[in-house]
Amino acid sequence: MQNSELKEIFNNIIIPEAKQILTENYGLLFIDNAFELFLFEYRALHEYYLKKYMNPNSKGLDSHKEISTILISLLKVKPLKTVHSDYYATNSARHAFNETLAFRVGCDILKTIIKCDYEQNKELSDEERVFCINEIENSGLVLPKTTYQNYAQNSITEFYYTSREGSYNFLGLSDKFFWIEYFNKRKIKAKYLEYQKKAGNTKQSES
Repeated sequence: MQNSELKEIFNNIIIPEAKQILTENYGLLFIDNAFELFLFEYRALHEYYLKKYMNPNSKGLDSHKEISTILISLLKVKPLKTVHSDYYATNSARHAFNETLAFRVGCDILKTIIKCDYEQNKELSDEERVFCINEIENSGLVLPKTTYQNYAQNSITEFYYTSREGSYNFLGLSDKFFWIEYFNKRKIKAKYLEYQKKAGNTKQSES
């Protein structure tokens, strides 16, 4: 990604999500030089992951690996800092602010990617394209159900402990967002087929 694209993501996705977390929690601040630190981490990680995981002829990372690079950059920078550290001294995993930020940002970026895919998919009819875009815009991402807690909280907890260990599962994180995308596109397709079925039944009853 170009610096201008990263700046746009930072201003339009990361900062709004960070502000939301600030309003939800006591004694936090967003560091002043967050973008510069984020950009530094992103550039170093992007170069490393591009060489290690992509074909030599590849011009860049695929979309899910881009999300992973952005998230890991955020986890390394930790742009949200506690002002009253004693308040969060116990049960710190419950206060995984930067991990929460990273997961929300990842979901926001993925939602944008899915919307763009629908907009650019020439194999879809105009009706299906509009239906799918409206569905992802209005309903947002649907996360898989889990047997313990919920998918978002489990992911945030996972981020918290891997971040503390300094061991980031880049490919695992990429796969996580690949499957979230797959899961959502399947659900939206099923909704569209149901919509078509109901529309067909309505036309038959009218005739």
